[in-house]
Amino acid sequence: MASKINVYFVHFVVFSTKVSMLAITLTASFLAGSYIFYSSRRRYKQLMQSTVFVPLIYEITASIGNYFTLKREARSRQRRKEGIQKELAHL
Repeated sequence: MASKINVYFVHFVVFSTKVSMLAITLTASFLAGSYIFYSSRRRYKQLMQSTVFVPLIYEITASIGNYFTLKREARSRQRRKEGIQKELAHL
């Protein structure tokens, strides 16, 4: 029973971490988008050429991609686990 609780706790921690990463990513992208929208055209051009903005967009995009990669890997692990359990059930 204790190991089942530990598994649920780990799943909860992983899920809440993913949700908080997604929330931070969405907030950062919203703030960056709002800043661009409200800034002047000249400032927008300067911003696109700055050394800070491009890595920020790269990090946001990478974290979103990483989230979906982790999700896909978790589904793959789950399918593998179910396949092994199914094979063991036939023995």
